[in-house]
Amino acid sequence: MNTLNTVCLFWVKNGRKLNLSQQLKTYNFCPFYSHARLLGSKTPDYMCKETGYTSNAKGPDRILISDKYKTTQPNEAVRIRTNGHPSSRNPPKSVWSMIQETVKRAPDQPALAVKREGVWKKWTYAEYEKEICTVAKAFVKLGLQPHYSVGIMGHNAPEWHISNIAAIIAGGLATGIYATNQPDAVKYVAKHSRANLMVVEDEEQLRKVELVQDDLQDLKAIIQFSGEASGPGVISWEELLKIGNSVSDTVLTERLENQAVNQPCMLVYTSGTTGNPKGVMLSQDNITWIIQASQDLFMWNFEQEHAVSYLPLSHIAAQVIDIYLTFFGGATVWFADKDALQGSLIDTLLEVRPTRFIGVPRVYEKIQEKMMELARNNTGVKKRMSEKAKSVALEHHNDLMRGGPGNSLEFRLVQKLLLSKVHQKLGLDRAANGGLYSGAAPLSIQTFQYFQSLDLPIMELLGSSETCGPQTACLPGIGSRIGSVGRCFPQFETRILNPNGDGIGEIVTKGRQVCLGYLWDEEKTDELIDEDGWVHSGDLGRVDSDGFFYVTGRMKEIIITAGGENVAPVPIEDCIKNELEDIISNAVVVGDQRKHLAVILTLRTEVDEKNQPTDILHENVKMWLQKVGSKAQTAKEVIEENNEDAFNDISEGIERANQFAISKANKVQKFMIAPSDFSLNSGELTPTLKIKRHFVVSKFSEDIEKLYSNMNSSKAILESSRHSHQRAEELGYESDEEKITKINRVSV
Repeated sequence: MNTLNTVCLFWVKNGRKLNLSQQLKTYNFCPFYSHARLLGSKTPDYMCKETGYTSNAKGPDRILISDKYKTTQPNEAVRIRTNGHPSSRNPPKSVWSMIQETVKRAPDQPALAVKREGVWKKWTYAEYEKEICTVAKAFVKLGLQPHYSVGIMGHNAPEWHISNIAAIIAGGLATGIYATNQPDAVKYVAKHSRANLMVVEDEEQLRKVELVQDDLQDLKAIIQFSGEASGPGVISWEELLKIGNSVSDTVLTERLENQAVNQPCMLVYTSGTTGNPKGVMLSQDNITWIIQASQDLFMWNFEQEHAVSYLPLSHIAAQVIDIYLTFFGGATVWFADKDALQGSLIDTLLEVRPTRFIGVPRVYEKIQEKMMELARNNTGVKKRMSEKAKSVALEHHNDLMRGGPGNSLEFRLVQKLLLSKVHQKLGLDRAANGGLYSGAAPLSIQTFQYFQSLDLPIMELLGSSETCGPQTACLPGIGSRIGSVGRCFPQFETRILNPNGDGIGEIVTKGRQVCLGYLWDEEKTDELIDEDGWVHSGDLGRVDSDGFFYVTGRMKEIIITAGGENVAPVPIEDCIKNELEDIISNAVVVGDQRKHLAVILTLRTEVDEKNQPTDILHENVKMWLQKVGSKAQTAKEVIEENNEDAFNDISEGIERANQFAISKANKVQKFMIAPSDFSLNSGELTPTLKIKRHFVVSKFSEDIEKLYSNMNSSKAILESSRHSHQRAEELGYESDEEKITKINRVSV
């Protein structure tokens, strides 16, 4: 008789009938080293050595003995890394044990809330856990094999969270697939991860799977959690729960017994900006350890926090924060609807008033743009008061970052009379005091300072899937710096590898949260994690004397000019966008193996009901064009009109940006306007709204060649070139065309 059955028999003899959750709580809730004593069995071989933890106990909290720190196989175990920080020697904890702690502590606390048919439907933590167990048993019944995946595809919803955790405690690999993926991309992830089950949101996502189903040899069932399950053999969520309720609790008990915290439990696929996405393998120990480290740093209030879930759950940040950090802390997660990024997010914010809000830079930029548009309507006293309030708030936060007290009488007055009302109108009044975070891409200095001027400081984070989320983080006040992504967490190490003369090198991280490797890919895994355990992020950056990190670019994005100069494009692009913020939405600098830099620009446009850019130019762009005598309504018309004054305005904006260049090689000398804005649908953006630089360069390769070609006979190029020669002579530059620093332009 196994240990768990012995315990259950003991309780039954004393007249108590335990359900599955109670049985498993008895088995797993206590600390790892003490539950062996509780059960009267031999103390497990639990040691903390430089070589890692070992254990001969049953799962799910056990650690299997291993002689390596990384793997590419979904069923292999690895050693757990330790360092000098006490947290690296914390007892191992499974996802199951983590959720049991919260359920025991706060069973009636609201866990999940989603609005359906105009009414908020809620789950308490006890109900949340019960449905997880039911779904996990159903997954096993439907054919989920240990170490095979459950693909989850759809917008954020309670069923997404439940499926993710259920896949793990059933012994599978929880695998998110972006809802924006096309069928071929869905097929790649499902096939690569050996998906036994696919959980999809609706008919739109179902159709993608059905189109490639014949190529998915491991697929055994499809579950649809929203709407009517219309396809043949497709299982509805209600049917899934019935299946799970019909399965014996011992099925899940056996799956838990066979688990170990140092084996893969989750796959997070990279965005694939440079090729097929890679499957990052994370363990239960990765997840629960980084959650504890994050809680220790951010100090969220247990059972008091409220978060809005709207960023794609396939991304590591959303999974770690929305699913696991909230579960650990007993927070309430409110789900925005699928149109959140198309304009409805503000409605959810106003209704929920979250205490913590996580966004990507584009979300904050959209809020900034809207607020600035409204501010333009202010006149007279109202305008002066608004500008004064923002100036005072900005100085307050600058003082806090310097280590000063801030909080002047003037600040307290404008905060109470003006800025607090702004917070309420945005639904961010409860998150204003250190509850706003940004990640996934660099936040511009302009946006960072704009929100500070509203007394809404944003804490920027640096992280990656390969480090199970965070690498560095800003904290309120003295824990923030302008342009910085913060300091390293004290529980692990982040440093700059091989810095050059300017202190810039690769940002690398080492700790217990480091992933196990890339699924099936030994070459990429060895490139990612070196022999000393450092994860090579591919991010370039520097660190100042106070330990604050600054990202300067990506190694794969570095432009090497024909003169051998290494140029980081992102800071240049940010400068150009700042100088032309009213009219430009995106900027992509090019110039690899060229004698000088050029930039591809997109004009701001209106968006449709799905928040995708249309051909119609934004009102600000139209107003600008009218001032220079243009009647263009679309980017294509701007290109066709070839308005001299319009192009000169853009040239002057780029010239202003060039004044901040650190060297002549970092100055942009030519530009082109793309015929449409970048979007997810047209392929230039990832699901987290990062630019696919290689895709953009490939898409516009012919136009880039024209941009650099002396043979281009475009009137716009020739006229601009003559103007550039004249201006260069006025400025004292050499007349040789290769050395002209005035901007040339070309139409696409």
